[in-house]
Amino acid sequence: MTYAALVDGELPPEESQRLRTHLLTCAPCRDVVAALGAENRMLMATMAEAAGDELALASRTRPAWVELAIVAAVLLAIGAILHWLNGQSSLGAMNWLNPFTSEGQNNLAFNLMFYLSHGGGTVLEHLASTIGRLVLGLSAVVGFLVLLRNRRFRSGISLVALALALSLPGLAIERRSSTSILTVPQNETVNDSLLASAEQVEIDGVVKGDLFTAARSVVVHGTVTGNIFAWSQTVDVDGSVGGSIFSWAQHAIIRGQVGHSVYSWVEFLRLEPGSHVASDVVVGSQEANLLGNVDGGVLAFAGRVNVRGGVGRNILARVGEINLISPAHVGGGLTVTVRDRRKVRIGEGVAIAGQTDIKMRSRVSRYSRPGFYIWRAIGLVGAFLVGWAAMYLFPGFFGATARAVGSGWRSFLLGFAILVGTPVAIVLVAVSLIGLPLAFISLGLYLIGLYLAVVFVAAFLGFIIRKRAQPRTGQGLLAYFVGLLILTVLFHLPFGIGLVFEFLAFCLGLGALIWQLYRAWRLAVV
Repeated sequence: MTYAALVDGELPPEESQRLRTHLLTCAPCRDVVAALGAENRMLMATMAEAAGDELALASRTRPAWVELAIVAAVLLAIGAILHWLNGQSSLGAMNWLNPFTSEGQNNLAFNLMFYLSHGGGTVLEHLASTIGRLVLGLSAVVGFLVLLRNRRFRSGISLVALALALSLPGLAIERRSSTSILTVPQNETVNDSLLASAEQVEIDGVVKGDLFTAARSVVVHGTVTGNIFAWSQTVDVDGSVGGSIFSWAQHAIIRGQVGHSVYSWVEFLRLEPGSHVASDVVVGSQEANLLGNVDGGVLAFAGRVNVRGGVGRNILARVGEINLISPAHVGGGLTVTVRDRRKVRIGEGVAIAGQTDIKMRSRVSRYSRPGFYIWRAIGLVGAFLVGWAAMYLFPGFFGATARAVGSGWRSFLLGFAILVGTPVAIVLVAVSLIGLPLAFISLGLYLIGLYLAVVFVAAFLGFIIRKRAQPRTGQGLLAYFVGLLILTVLFHLPFGIGLVFEFLAFCLGLGALIWQLYRAWRLAVV
């Protein structure tokens, strides 16, 4: 008891000095004092952490209505400004900066994509391969050591190793990469599928298989007997493709022959005169110019479509504007959905064998559709059931995570890093074939985390409104349902305000979830 009082600093100065003099010559007493000091520091740290959490929650629950009012006023002001900007016709020249227009959305998407690939496909591939190999290697070593300790699994391990040894050499794909230009010359034939990554990929020879490529520019002058899968800034095909073209690019230009179909999500698609597509064209773009021949049909979702060549079957288009210019001819029917009838222009001399059906797309508010409320109700019930199960299965973790949402900047910044950084990491990992399974697993966990983020934010709001509610009680379930109802209304406010609330909820909820998972892991390790 005397040493405990000494550690707490409660002894008179004379007695404290006498004990300290004794400790200089007595090792057992020094050990006792050291143990008491360690215990005292641990208790103080634990109490400080608990007090900090309670203080943070209390500081946010007392003036919660004031903070919510301020946030709501700021978001309403931002939404009003964005709505006003969106309605200004004089700013049409700056549509590429406006995220509410198709031009702005396309430019944002493509600029993000090309920012990620600015350093060339090689850097992305090597980084993703390194991460994938490290993760898979560590997982394999740990799993092997665990299973090896059990005799029943040793024969199974041998069979798996034999199967891998026999199956891995059967992967018929050749990988090539370069920091600048990667070329398959005219006199060369690649007898397998080719995975190519470089600043620029040029195919002048023959690829007897599929072509997978991630580059700034892809040019095919030669022959690809299979399909082309291109993720690039520009795709230029004036050679021969035996299969289909799948492209995600800014500009796609086809001058040659395509043995099957063209599937493109691009900003600008152009089928030059003399080009030939043996089957269909499916395109989502800002502008599509179809000047060549398409034996099949055309399915287009675009801002503008210009048809001057031949289409063997039907044209189905949901567009802002479509122009059929002589000598265009359509072997089937023409079905177009537009907002303005005057945006459908069919020139003289254009032949359409089937019926022409022009449908008007009216601007109907989603709030006037019964289906909107039905799906919102289904989503509300589903989220309630998920939160109910989590609350009863993990009451301690559920309550701690809900309280952690109120930690403010810590949860927001951590959640923002996870929200923005995880998709980038998934893309980097997915570039490498070895990291593709890991990318799919990470994507699944990411989507689950986003869903649970909303659950914990709803619980936080409910517990603020009903302060005495606790998990696993009727009051707790009622509070959680009230929070869900509030979030459902906030997420569907007009003028973009709902998107801002969704963003805040994802950041706060993800941050709280990751923080509590980290704390649980740390306690388990200790």
